[in-house]
Amino acid sequence: MSNTPPPPEAHPPPLRQSLIRRGFSSLRELGLRRSFETVLSHCEDLLFDFSNLTETYARVHQSELRVDSPNQAEAAPYFPTRGRAFRKALEHFAIPAEGGFVDLGSGKGKLLILAAQYGFRRVLGVEFAAELNQIAIRNLDAVRTRLNGAMVQSLCIDAAEYQFQPDEQMFFMFAPFHENVMRRVMSNLQRSIDEHPREIRLLYTLPRLIHIVTQDLHVQEQGRYQYGGHEFVLLGNGPR
Repeated sequence: MSNTPPPPEAHPPPLRQSLIRRGFSSLRELGLRRSFETVLSHCEDLLFDFSNLTETYARVHQSELRVDSPNQAEAAPYFPTRGRAFRKALEHFAIPAEGGFVDLGSGKGKLLILAAQYGFRRVLGVEFAAELNQIAIRNLDAVRTRLNGAMVQSLCIDAAEYQFQPDEQMFFMFAPFHENVMRRVMSNLQRSIDEHPREIRLLYTLPRLIHIVTQDLHVQEQGRYQYGGHEFVLLGNGPR
């Protein structure tokens, strides 16, 4: 995969025109309620960064990153899960804050902060891009006193190489990688469950590869939830 950024548009539309276009597109695709939820989510994320002196909001394309991994072509761009949507999903599914929480493709670490504030005591981010991981570490340092005493860490490691730990029970993914890496990650997680039997939950948004997840990981779909532009699927190997 080339690391050369795509060329800019020859005549990019004015900001006002772009925002209006996106607004009409959102109304057409999501409807009034979910469009309003999207606006609330964006405003809350901007306020989060402003009040916490963090940097989580801006998107980053893979072509902008220098990654020492043969799996970079399998990775999706960094696009932050909206914090409000994530919290609403945890509350909707009444997810217990039990065991370790792992964000696979954790980017700039926003959800690590929110998972700790939700109540998880051990929170881990798995991110293969060193630039994003360094931003995540800075973000965590900025809010360390607001993490409810949780142990929160962001690791710079390829998810396909990560060795899952026996206490990890809650997992999150926002379409972080394509088919080949997804199969390896799910197979590694299933191996960990076979070796250390436990009940796990996986919250998956933009679930384009859910068929691979359910093929390679012994879980069943337990529910769906939509908030703003996000669709969340909860999968697990235990009773709902």
